[in-house]
Amino acid sequence: MAHAHHRSGLTGRWTAAGLALLTAVLLTAGLAGQGRAGSAVEVAALTPQPATVQPGLAVRYRFDRFEHIDTVISAFDRWGGESSDVLPGLDYGAGDGLVLTSDQTIYVGAIIEGVIHLEQAGAYEFMLLSNDGVRLEIGRQLVFEDPLIHSDTWSPALMVTAAEGGWHDFWLAYYQKKGTSALQLTWKRPGDTEFTVVPPVAFGHLASAE
Repeated sequence: MAHAHHRSGLTGRWTAAGLALLTAVLLTAGLAGQGRAGSAVEVAALTPQPATVQPGLAVRYRFDRFEHIDTVISAFDRWGGESSDVLPGLDYGAGDGLVLTSDQTIYVGAIIEGVIHLEQAGAYEFMLLSNDGVRLEIGRQLVFEDPLIHSDTWSPALMVTAAEGGWHDFWLAYYQKKGTSALQLTWKRPGDTEFTVVPPVAFGHLASAE
């Protein structure tokens, strides 16, 4: 089960104008848009849809001096995870202290996997806050990566089109070397005018992923 520790970050709403201004300021400061976004991607829902979905995202940890997201992924390929847990969501705003639900404050690598519910077909926009490196895939398509060490950094708006509504594969690799950490995912669903933090109810994992 997830530990009680959870840093809640951005929980309010961003207006479109406010988010555009924030992105412009961060770009000017060199704190946004440094990673690589996949081109606008179209994703397919799981077929068949899972009959049962457990709450939260499954996470596995390894502890090492990671400095690039590829080394995190290869570490799990070789050795698997040293511990596992469940994240209630992805709302870990900037701060120090324990990283995610681990019991460590530095040198943390994580593979986070499960499913995300995109309730209807259409165009979704995501923005991801990270500190340090990260790679995000939805529907087994690359959405964004910022692989190197960096301070709190927002991605640009990331365009994802759902061909149909339902549960979609969700996979994220992440590491924090030392100092502060952040990992937070926001979205703007079809018809929305503002970005909001993706709520915990939109995430799940299959029993085999624990």
